[in-house]
Amino acid sequence: MPSNVATALFTAFVLGLLWLERKDTPKADRPSHAIWIPIVWLLIMGSRMVTQWSKGFAIAPDTDAEGSSMDRNVFLALIIVAAIVVMRRRVKWREWFRTNRSLVIYFSVLLISVAWSDQSFSSFKRWIKDLGNVIMVVLILTEVNPNVAIRTVLARSTFILVAASVLFIKYIPQFGRYYDAITGRPTYGGVATNKNMLGIVLFMGGVYIAWRLLELYDRKDVRRNRYLWGANVLVLIMIVWLLKVADSATAIVCLLFGVSLLVAMRFTWVRRNARRLVPGLAILIFVGYIANSVFGLAEMGARMLGRNLTLTDRTKIWSLVLAERTNPLIGTGFYSFWAGERQKRISENFSFTLNSSHNSYLETYLNNGVIGAILLLVFLGKIIKRACRDVALVGDSYSRLRLAYLMGNALYGMTEALFDRLSPVWFVVLLCGIVMPRPRPKVAATQRTVAAQLAPPAPVPVLPAAPRTPGAVLPP
Repeated sequence: MPSNVATALFTAFVLGLLWLERKDTPKADRPSHAIWIPIVWLLIMGSRMVTQWSKGFAIAPDTDAEGSSMDRNVFLALIIVAAIVVMRRRVKWREWFRTNRSLVIYFSVLLISVAWSDQSFSSFKRWIKDLGNVIMVVLILTEVNPNVAIRTVLARSTFILVAASVLFIKYIPQFGRYYDAITGRPTYGGVATNKNMLGIVLFMGGVYIAWRLLELYDRKDVRRNRYLWGANVLVLIMIVWLLKVADSATAIVCLLFGVSLLVAMRFTWVRRNARRLVPGLAILIFVGYIANSVFGLAEMGARMLGRNLTLTDRTKIWSLVLAERTNPLIGTGFYSFWAGERQKRISENFSFTLNSSHNSYLETYLNNGVIGAILLLVFLGKIIKRACRDVALVGDSYSRLRLAYLMGNALYGMTEALFDRLSPVWFVVLLCGIVMPRPRPKVAATQRTVAAQLAPPAPVPVLPAAPRTPGAVLPP
């Protein structure tokens, strides 16, 4: 099929998906047009920078540590526009800071760490971009129906990124394929710049599509939504095909883990005991560690996934970065470990330039020390605990989606450095973890209004009749 014909067909397919999703949402719950701001933000993070799109698949050279001026201007414009929208919605910031105290403290420590970074100005601009993630999430959560807004953002971004990846790999290979620097074999990145980034997109989209299909299945009007059901099934088939082509073991494992949680939480007993999920997983990990030392389960699992025990040289990277002399308490400063000679020295041990430790928790420790790592774990622990509580008490489908995403993203962070930066994983962590304070109704005024409406009408006063004088003539 010619590439121009394929592009037209895939564009029509995506527009049809967007129309079906919009039609399925009641008009009163539909988000505003401002919802496209975080969608565009997420599309850029899940694919390529604007400069890279303008120059084809090849990664455009950075003018400095932050990238090109075009990329900076695009992100800054999106942040400013989103901030204006949020400020017009009159968020009660005092209550917001109190409700999200752990996140505020964590971001404050990241900002303070800019002071001792080797490139303070660069670190500060990266912190501003990270703050942009929070602003985008607040914009989503201040829509008329936050749950529908979350579904809209995830649906539209998933449809576009997955369909574009299939189009690029299958029909426009100069955009969707590249050659591995070590083996020389063709590797598939789809809409992203590499297979690891594509795996992240497929994990995020796969969890959403699985949740959406389960939600549609639970409805009573299945026949009415058969077209939407079939379209989502087709997208799920695309994701499975892309996972096979990309060969991202981490994405496959995390996707299976997230979908398994979604299926398990359909049972009442599991939902009631959701608060025991984290302790149960801790016990399971401990038992697995003992079993692995006896039976060698890790080696068996790595062979099944076509990998080795070094996790594609990740363990080698971890040992090298831990050998670097950094301040164990406060780190090297926000997002600055890979700046300067340190990156060149570590990359000499590989055939490519290394810019990540491939572990979110280790990356936080390197940049912000033990203090930053502990604050990150506290934040993740609190939002996962809150999600478990919501599943146990409320049990609705959206609380299950949040918990599946949080647990899956926490697992994904063990093999990729995805937190505290422009990453779909970190964006969704914030999307599922940030809590917007509920407006407090004016109880006294409400009670007075209701009492006035329910009170019986006041009786009409009857005046006593005037005494009659004998012989008096009444007026006509």
